[in-house]
Amino acid sequence: VERVTGVSGVNDGKVILSLDKKNNPGIVFSEPYGFSSNFLKYAHKSGGQWTVDVLKQKDTTKYYVSSIGVDEKSTPFILSKVYKGTGIYFLYMIDGENNWKETLLAEESFINVGYPFALDSKGRPNFVFLSFDGTYKLMYAYYNGQNWVFSKITSWESDLQGNPSLCLDSSDKPYVAFTNDKGVGYANLVGNNWFIDSVDYTLKDSWGNFSKILLSSNGTPYIVYYDFPAIKYAVFDGSVWRKTTVSDDGRFSNAFVNKSGVLIIPFISYQKGNLLIKVARCEGDSCTPNTFYFGTENNKLHPEVSVDSRDIPHLIYYDSSDGTLKYATFDNNKWKIEKVDSIEGGVYDLWANVKVVADKPYILYDTRNNLKYACYNGKEWRSENVTSYTDEFSMVIDDKNLPHVIYKSNGCLYYTFKQSNAAPVFSDLSPDNWFYNSVIDIYTHNITTGYPDGTYKPNTLVTRAQMAAFLARAMKINVKAHCTNSPFKDVSKNEWYCPYVDAIKIAEITQGVGGGYYDPDGYVTRAQMAAFLSKALDLSIQPCKSEPFSDVSTDAWYCPYVQAIKSAGITTGYPDGSYKPDGYVTRAEMAAFLDRSFIR
Repeated sequence: VERVTGVSGVNDGKVILSLDKKNNPGIVFSEPYGFSSNFLKYAHKSGGQWTVDVLKQKDTTKYYVSSIGVDEKSTPFILSKVYKGTGIYFLYMIDGENNWKETLLAEESFINVGYPFALDSKGRPNFVFLSFDGTYKLMYAYYNGQNWVFSKITSWESDLQGNPSLCLDSSDKPYVAFTNDKGVGYANLVGNNWFIDSVDYTLKDSWGNFSKILLSSNGTPYIVYYDFPAIKYAVFDGSVWRKTTVSDDGRFSNAFVNKSGVLIIPFISYQKGNLLIKVARCEGDSCTPNTFYFGTENNKLHPEVSVDSRDIPHLIYYDSSDGTLKYATFDNNKWKIEKVDSIEGGVYDLWANVKVVADKPYILYDTRNNLKYACYNGKEWRSENVTSYTDEFSMVIDDKNLPHVIYKSNGCLYYTFKQSNAAPVFSDLSPDNWFYNSVIDIYTHNITTGYPDGTYKPNTLVTRAQMAAFLARAMKINVKAHCTNSPFKDVSKNEWYCPYVDAIKIAEITQGVGGGYYDPDGYVTRAQMAAFLSKALDLSIQPCKSEPFSDVSTDAWYCPYVQAIKSAGITTGYPDGSYKPDGYVTRAEMAAFLDRSFIR
């Protein structure tokens, strides 16, 4: 843990952390200046030193952070709001590498309107906002790498409005949901013109409404919104918007659409003085809410939800009935609920960040007594204290699946990061091992769990049974819990490895060693490993026209596979130009090959 130098005090409000391509931290925050004004500042660390840039300073003005991001060139950008005495604020986007450049985006806008923004495929910001120049205008702006480009989406006369939302499709085209005095509307950019459509103009009350727009993998738009006190959603079926009630009352802050087109909405509702935490899974005109917690209304609960690459939702919430932090995930058509941590004395108000990276949950949570971090090591939840009392925090998971945390305490900023999540898991690993990072990578990606005694045994040779397990996990194949039949003559349906062997046989990764046998206890040769990986990665297999290595002849059965993994950058062979196809593969070497093949 280190204090961010050059910072003398921090205002109330957000502190936001981002990481550049080299995992160097950048932090945006506001710092008091005098009685009624402040600085907007950006702190970044490079080469072991902190540098603090003063971005804005103005008398009788307060700057509040809204969002921060990093583009494809690691250039930071910041969206800030500026409050003045009249309650009108400005929107600024400040970006640059060594010198900061400021652009005034909207001179007059409204406090209750948020800043929905999205990054395009080049890491450039796009966002929508509401401005006023006699009429109320919903505006869209995007940065093209040199300049800001603006366009008006729509306008209206009344001051009734709600928070808009924005998303981009795979071609970076913007889609917008908004609320005005008529109800919920929809807009998408067609060429240079905005197409406007009504979604639901029958709302009981439009003031301060919130709508969330999402796109399915096939481009179908979904909009989740309030019709107070109800939560509803609408889906466009190609001709009309079909509307469905999710709950007759409730509060939501986010939603997701998975690859199968299932809409996932976490929300809180109240029934007869009781509070319920629910997650609704909606398909077509049907919604099924699952209740996770049933408690008294005076418990302040803030459930957080994220969705992983397999479309599985991960939910974190506080259960005041037993004073524990709970984790729930939906897999194999059922919800699994686990205890993460006991919180002594309970809490009145608990906030948590849940990040899901490589299908693994990472949780940062504030008990108002301690800031704590928890992760699942493949066997159990491990939680640990980050610091004592703090009043604002932010977490980012880096490309090595390690957490970086910034937090505010007593007016000061502190930064910390974890060097390893898995070092305590395998007792026979050391950060000095050449294979250390690869083992950590395949562990954090659920490709290996190690041995029951807590070791990895890096020098042990890999068996063909273990190879099946490695590949099935790396490929994220849906493996059956038990075998109903033996896939090979020498693979008993009662063996632990039978489901994995069966899975890679069905996936056509292996046909065995001939004669209906698999040889599960046999050691994997480097020639066999090349064949396994080439098929698992669906690499292009072509006849060898030349020798890829000095000891791999063009007429060898394995030459096309060795050639394929060489071309894919998975192997470079040995320094003497050989490949050693008949050599056996150790678990350390296998970790490196799997890391290059499926992770890096």
